[in-house]
Amino acid sequence: MTKKTNEAFSIIGISVRTTTDSKKNFQDLMKLWTDFKSKNIVDIIPNKKNKNIVCVYDNYKKTDTGTYEVRATVGCIVTTTTDIPISLNKAHVPKAIYQKYNVSGDMPSAIVKKWEDLWKDNELLNRTFDTDYEFYGEKSFASENPEMDIYIGVKN
Repeated sequence: MTKKTNEAFSIIGISVRTTTDSKKNFQDLMKLWTDFKSKNIVDIIPNKKNKNIVCVYDNYKKTDTGTYEVRATVGCIVTTTTDIPISLNKAHVPKAIYQKYNVSGDMPSAIVKKWEDLWKDNELLNRTFDTDYEFYGEKSFASENPEMDIYIGVKN
């Protein structure tokens, strides 16, 4: 794991509002990813920087039960956020300090397991609950040895 300041960027994609309750979260995110793939969202995103996929978690709101409501947006990094198609949304990742975690193995279960571990360590991580994101590059969807990165916003 690595801690560093990352530069700001924006993505365009599709979003869902969910909660950190594990059962609802898993169902909502699986539907989001299914829609992203089945509707070929990556092909309609304008001004893509590349075809890497990013899932941004932002707009965290703590509930009375101790869980968080959060918006998840799956899309691609863009060079500009003008001319966003009406069916898509924008998410912005601010310049901030992020703790990076590499995840490899059986996907998506390895990602779910890593998030479960991270939620258990919330207080130790010194999280900002501003913005977190997942980065899916070339190796992320490989049939052998897939890997991706999770970036958690942390305080200095």
